[in-house]
Amino acid sequence: MEQNAEQLFEKFLKGTCSKEELDRLMELIQQHEQEATFRLMLEKVYQQVDQSITSDIFVGTPAGVPSKNESEALWEDTARNGQLGNSPFSKNHKTAIKSIRYLIATAACLLLAMGMIYYWHITKTGQNSQEYSKIALNPSKKQQPKMTFLPGTYKHQTTNRAEQKYLLLPDGTQVWLNAESTLIIPDQFDSLKRVVYLEGEAYFDVKHADKIPFIIHMPSNVTTTVLGTAFDIKAYANQDYSVSVKRGKVLVSKDQKSLATLTVGQQIKMNVAQQLQPVVKTVKQEDIAMWKEGKLVYDALDLQDIIQDLERVYDVRIELKNNKLSNEVITTSFNRGDNLDSVLETLAVLTGTQIRKSGDVYLIQ
Repeated sequence: MEQNAEQLFEKFLKGTCSKEELDRLMELIQQHEQEATFRLMLEKVYQQVDQSITSDIFVGTPAGVPSKNESEALWEDTARNGQLGNSPFSKNHKTAIKSIRYLIATAACLLLAMGMIYYWHITKTGQNSQEYSKIALNPSKKQQPKMTFLPGTYKHQTTNRAEQKYLLLPDGTQVWLNAESTLIIPDQFDSLKRVVYLEGEAYFDVKHADKIPFIIHMPSNVTTTVLGTAFDIKAYANQDYSVSVKRGKVLVSKDQKSLATLTVGQQIKMNVAQQLQPVVKTVKQEDIAMWKEGKLVYDALDLQDIIQDLERVYDVRIELKNNKLSNEVITTSFNRGDNLDSVLETLAVLTGTQIRKSGDVYLIQ
């Protein structure tokens, strides 16, 4: 007996479809009379996501999770053409199936292999959760002051060099985690406050919650407190810390003492190692966290800081042989996909230096 659309759809979500069943599912998706059936099934998937999101964390590529309307639009396009109209995928049957898998994965956040785009579900059990009381957070293996954790059970998300992650937290807050960074999240947020711990760089779009502040702890007892806003935090070892506000208002503190209250287009920079006076300045709002859009923007940044950033982005070693140039201020920008050699050549022109490669190390001298 032939299986109906709902049975095939359920088998597809479980990853148990045969090739013949996938062929049949593709045919049904493109039939106009099946539209109501698939919309109903998609609605059920979203209801399941809504019910689970209060207690779990979803992780994926920095592109994030499309909205329900966006997913429905993708579904309609797929039903018409058997593939995503603006997708880089080719028109063969195999890639059309991948396109539909992408659509369903963004709706259900299921574990599906889809080439460049993927999502997976971090459950509340297993090795992702750890007990913390006081712990040193040092994923970059560089000297970094310790952070003190509140007692409880936490999950951690870490990126390697040349890697980024998108996270949707249980309260609806979105986080884009940049390369070589770690975010530690409690299994369950407190009813009075939402506390996370960060080393590295992340862009937060915090879900507003009246009287329930969202607090980010960083090494050296630096904290950022908000109710609902969007901002970038950079807190790498051996570099100045910075907080830049894209939307809303942010309170930055150290050792429980207020340093500054930032509004849209403001940035604070702190040298926590030398305990220098923090500097607050105005920055271009549109340039904040452009790294998550694939753009590397350096506005009046020290050459050494730019080098360290490029090492994380390209997963390479770069040495500046002339230490006098470490603090030379540079303003420039690149695309994340630019060839590293051309990026370094641009820096060489700006600084009057030369680039040489010795083994796996790039030398600027």
